[in-house]
Amino acid sequence: MPLVHTVGHGNRTIDEFLALLAAAGVTRLVDVRSYPRSRRYPYFGYGPLGASLAAAGIAYEWRGRTLGGRRRSDAEGNHPGLSEPSSRAYAEHMRGEAFQRAAARVLAAAEAEVLCLMCAERDPERCHRSLIADWMTLRGARVVHLIGQGQAHAHALHPAMRVEDGLLRYSRGAAQGELF
Repeated sequence: MPLVHTVGHGNRTIDEFLALLAAAGVTRLVDVRSYPRSRRYPYFGYGPLGASLAAAGIAYEWRGRTLGGRRRSDAEGNHPGLSEPSSRAYAEHMRGEAFQRAAARVLAAAEAEVLCLMCAERDPERCHRSLIADWMTLRGARVVHLIGQGQAHAHALHPAMRVEDGLLRYSRGAAQGELF
């Protein structure tokens, strides 16, 4: 069973962030931000972050084109169980081939190394990486959200999530027992 961590950089210092990854034994960070930069925290920009990770012995790759958030969709009505329009649009994006291929590659890489998905939002429940975690969990991965030093929790599937024709759908009123 592959293990995938997730983390949001939030307002941490780069040293706190690197310590959190080191404590979890992370060897590869996959950046799932659509735009790999931060005005408030420039050390989380693509170049500086990659350099800091390399110095810490952690590989870095950006997958924002295929796995990044901030999506828009005309078909977001397929996911009425998600309250935020951006979450509904991302759930719709997850049904596409580009997402499916990219997420499968990341999951395969997690078989060989300790991998962590990163976005900006610290709280996984407020971030698209929790939807990615649903997809990965359903494919046999164990997903752990890194919250803070010594704080982590296993991913719990979204209560509105279910599978229809092999694709995720977030429906109103779906209960955990109705997933399949």
